[in-house]
Amino acid sequence: MIKLLAWSMTGSHSLFAEAIHSLADTINQLILAYGIHKSSQKANVEHPYGYANMRHVASLISGVGIFCVGAGLSFYHGITGLIGMEPIESLYWVSIATHFDQIDNIIRVYFCWFECLSHAFFLVISLITLCTATELELHLIYNCIG
Repeated sequence: MIKLLAWSMTGSHSLFAEAIHSLADTINQLILAYGIHKSSQKANVEHPYGYANMRHVASLISGVGIFCVGAGLSFYHGITGLIGMEPIESLYWVSIATHFDQIDNIIRVYFCWFECLSHAFFLVISLITLCTATELELHLIYNCIG
C-alpha cells in the first residue's frame, strides 16, 4: 500500500513496478499456501488418489498467472509511460516507500530464517535474501533514479 501511495504521488515507474511486484508476491503466496493445504488432504470416495498433485497445480497456476499479469502490465505501463512522459514530482515519497520495502524484506527474512532452519536449501535462499535485503542505500539510489 505504501508503494501504491508513493507511486500515485510521484508517478515513478519503478515504484509502480515495485507495487505490482509486491502484490504479485502476496497473491502467489496465497495460491501456493492453498495448494499445500489441499495437497495434505487424504483420499476420499470422490478423489480415490488423493490431493497430492494439488501443490503442482497451484504452482502452475501461480507461475502462469505471474507471467501473464507481469507481461501485460509491463507492456501497458511501458507504452503509456512513453506516450505521456511526466517528470517525477518528489523523490521524498520514493525514498519513504523504498525504506519501508527494505524494512519489510528484513522482517520477512527474519521470520523465514526461523521457519526454515531445518532445511538446508531454504537456509541458503534465506542467506541470499538477507544479503540482498540489507543493501538499503544502493537500492534506494536505483529506485529513486527509475
